[in-house]
Amino acid sequence: MWFNNEIYNGFKVKIKIKFNINLVKIIKIALIIFFIVFPNISIAKNNKDVFYFEVQYGNITIAQINLSVIEKNNVISFRVVSVSEGISNIFYKFKSELFSRSIKKNIEWIPDLYSTESFFKNKKKISIVRWINEEKKLKFKNDPPLNLKKVYPIPSETIKDVIDPLTALLQIMKKLKNNKTCEKKVRIFDGRRRYDFITKDLGIINLKNDRPKSYKGKTMICGIKFYPIGGHRLKSKWKPKQDKFSDIKIYFGKQKHYFFFPVRMSLNRWFGEIIVRLVKQGS
Repeated sequence: MWFNNEIYNGFKVKIKIKFNINLVKIIKIALIIFFIVFPNISIAKNNKDVFYFEVQYGNITIAQINLSVIEKNNVISFRVVSVSEGISNIFYKFKSELFSRSIKKNIEWIPDLYSTESFFKNKKKISIVRWINEEKKLKFKNDPPLNLKKVYPIPSETIKDVIDPLTALLQIMKKLKNNKTCEKKVRIFDGRRRYDFITKDLGIINLKNDRPKSYKGKTMICGIKFYPIGGHRLKSKWKPKQDKFSDIKIYFGKQKHYFFFPVRMSLNRWFGEIIVRLVKQGS
C-alpha cells in the first residue's frame, strides 16, 4: 500500500452542529463540498501555510476547518484531518483523513498521489490513487470495494487522462492567474468517483465581509457544473442535469502573497444554501 504514517500528521477539523434537522445529510454534503470542490492551494515557493474556514448552513455554523499546504521544489502537498465533535457525534460520528500531492512538470501541475481514509459507524474506508507518470498509467485501490448495490459502477475505459480534484483546482487557479479566466473542462477521478466538471466565468464582484473576519474585496466568480460518470449513488435527489452554473460558485480573491485564491464558496441545493468562508490564515 502507498500509505505511510507521515501522510496523516495533519491538522484537525473541528465540526460543531447546533441543530438536529437532517444532520447526517448536511454534514456529509459540507465535507464533500470542501474536499471535492473547495480545496485551498498555495502558490508560494518553499512555503507552509495553514488556513481556517467556517462552513455555515443558513446562519448556523456547522463546521470549522483548518488545513495545511506545503510547496517545495515544485511539489505541493495538501493535508487535512476532519473529525465530528459535540452533538454531531451523536448523529454522525465521523473522521476522515486526506492527503494529496501534485508535481509541477514544465509549466503545468500534474497529479502524483491522492488518498483518503474515513471512519463512520465503526467502518473504515480507504481510497488510494497513484499516478505513474513514466508509465502513463495510474494505480488505485479501494477498501472495501465499491458497493454496486448503492452506487453506479465506474467504467474502466473512463479512467484515462484523469486527475484528482486538488490538482484540478491548481490548474484552474493557474489559468486564472495567466489568462484571467477559469473556463475549463476537467476529467476527475478520486478512487471512488469518476466525474467531469466544467467551470465558467460568472463575473467580478466586490465581496462584503458578511461575517466577522470573513474576506472582503474584489473577487472573480467561477461557476461549476458536475457530470457524474460512476461511483455516485443510485438513489439521490441530486439531478445534475438540472444544475445551473450559479448553483455552485467559487470566489477567488487576493490573499497576502496569493493571487486568485479561493476565499468563499456557495452551494445551493433543495435543502438550502451552504457557504464556506475563509476567515483566517496562519503559518
